[in-house]
Amino acid sequence: MAGDQQETAPLDAETAPRDGAHALDREVGRLARAVTAHVVAAYLDVPEQRVIGMTTVTGVPTRIARPWSRVARAAPVPVAEAVRTRRPVWVGSHQELADRFPRTALAFRYPAALYVSPMVDGGTCWGVVLLLWPGTRPPVLGPDEESVIVSACRRMARVLRACAARGEPVRPRPEPLALDPLPSPGADPAVDVVERLPGAVCGLDLDGRVTFVDAGTCAPLCIGREELLGRRPWEVLPWLDDPANENAYLSALFSRLPARFSARSPDGRWLTFVLYADGRGITLRILPEDLPRKEREVEVAQASPAGAPVRAGTLFHLLHMTSALTEALSLKEVTDSLSEQCPSSAPRGSRC
Repeated sequence: MAGDQQETAPLDAETAPRDGAHALDREVGRLARAVTAHVVAAYLDVPEQRVIGMTTVTGVPTRIARPWSRVARAAPVPVAEAVRTRRPVWVGSHQELADRFPRTALAFRYPAALYVSPMVDGGTCWGVVLLLWPGTRPPVLGPDEESVIVSACRRMARVLRACAARGEPVRPRPEPLALDPLPSPGADPAVDVVERLPGAVCGLDLDGRVTFVDAGTCAPLCIGREELLGRRPWEVLPWLDDPANENAYLSALFSRLPARFSARSPDGRWLTFVLYADGRGITLRILPEDLPRKEREVEVAQASPAGAPVRAGTLFHLLHMTSALTEALSLKEVTDSLSEQCPSSAPRGSRC
């Protein structure tokens, strides 16, 4: 009960953390661990700019989060609705997302469940927290999960309010900070176990770069180990440079469900690539077409489709902008929509 009293104790300008942004980062990391969400992102409301900006994220690198890091306050998307209504938004499946938020579903086509919880204190919504889980989870939040999320959002809102009262409001970063993944519980990779498996195995970090290559990987890929380590496979191997292949990686990253794609190597053999993601990285299985049919079916039966061959950032911006423009009723609304989606202060690397 002492913990509850500490949580509800008032914060004022003097007792608020001196670094409000860092306090938010800590809360996001704690929340991700407490509710086992594979992606958690904190968004801050900037009313004078009519935007909501992501400032911290777990589970995905900054370059992947960037296209989703800036949301127009008036947009018909879950993050903006939670800010406007000051009420949480729960979407249990992609079908529900398509029914309720078609614009978001067009750009975010991964099988995931999402929850957006507002950070409210002093009658003001200071922002929201977005959480993602695999779409295979139960279709509702459990009472314990909801309590943990609400408590975390309340703590973050109190920090934001107190910092604002001190004259030091916390603003979204120009680019969201991607928190480091949780450390692996194991001391060393189980190389012997991996190398007993048919096909080949390599490890990727959350940014898609190769971190581990087993003994059987280099031959089917027709590349040396040193050339592959630290690089993204579809960037260093021209025959894998198909947006559909990168989207399989994005599907695994966002949904935490297996994803796959197939490609023909330079020596003429067809290979199937199956990706398995968690909060620390991605395991990539490379299965030759001559693997016994039944064994290949077991490997890929649960894999989700790779998706259409469009780069993630391009897909998001084009579909988001198209949806916004189709809803505009006048020239001024068209101009406003373009300004909100393509602000002059947009993060470096984002394009319209």
